[in-house]
Amino acid sequence: MKRLLLPICTVIVFALAVSGCDGEAGAPEATLPPPAETPEATPEPTLEPTETPVPTTAPTPEGGGAGRIVFIYGAGPMGPFNLYIMDIDGSNLEPITTDLFTGSNPVFSPDGSQIAFWSSEDGEEYIYVVDADGANLTQVTDFSSAAPSWSPDGSRLVFQSDHQNEPANVPDIYMMNLDGSELTELIDEPDVVDFHPNWSPDGERIAFASERTGNREIFVVNVDGSNIVQLTDDPGDDISPVWSPDGSRIAFVSYRDEDGDPEIYVMDADGANVVKLTDNDTPDYEITWSPDGSRLVFVGFRNGQFDLYMINADGSNEVQITDDVEEQHNPTWQP
Repeated sequence: MKRLLLPICTVIVFALAVSGCDGEAGAPEATLPPPAETPEATPEPTLEPTETPVPTTAPTPEGGGAGRIVFIYGAGPMGPFNLYIMDIDGSNLEPITTDLFTGSNPVFSPDGSQIAFWSSEDGEEYIYVVDADGANLTQVTDFSSAAPSWSPDGSRLVFQSDHQNEPANVPDIYMMNLDGSELTELIDEPDVVDFHPNWSPDGERIAFASERTGNREIFVVNVDGSNIVQLTDDPGDDISPVWSPDGSRIAFVSYRDEDGDPEIYVMDADGANVVKLTDNDTPDYEITWSPDGSRLVFVGFRNGQFDLYMINADGSNEVQITDDVEEQHNPTWQP
């Protein structure tokens, strides 16, 4: 349990070395399909109904905040894993999907009206979009793809895939319009794993994790694929970058601690002023920022179970949001 990648469901998170996403906020080590043509039209999803358990009511944390979060709830470790939404204090819990088997890495559109996520209903990973109320579930890729992130205007997605000329299980970063058009490979060389893309709030850059230096580190690249800049440099893996809402900071997951467990860190957008936010003997990962940038919600593995926790952006006032023997993963805070 020392190389979490996508912020996805437990067994998927720990077993898939280059997912989630998100990983922890990672790319999955799944068999990717042969190259496929860019979809000409949005295909209809073909999801088979599965039995989905209902989460227990989460406790109200002391010091909770306003807003709603979507997360993955699963009857772990084998699922099914579906999308649920609740108030940040754990109240008003509602399912968004009920028929998925392996929903992962949900992310809100900038206006909060839609959610992009990936799922492997037939053994291959595809990206889907659904309205925040669960309506209009739509499959937007028909080739192996995962870990989507929205453009600030909500018209495009950036994601990881080995769709075209990449070696199998060696994803690169791609972009496309929401309708599947204008598929563009943002990063192609070298033939190394590039994963966990996250679009900057100003729309100008993509943060991502990569093995291009021989270790998993955080990089940024312009949206036209130019000017790749390395932000982290540590013997421990750094993955799952997530921009703060104002674009001034990046939260990420790092394995740089001596115990090898992932913890939550924050740094300036240029890689300076790295600050450790969590310090536990068990994994902390899968990060989302509050809309005002003052807090983060993440997944923690405490007392033998995966639950959601909230912490101030300076590392103070950590509180538990959920308390359930089933698994909660991949929180995303509604704008």
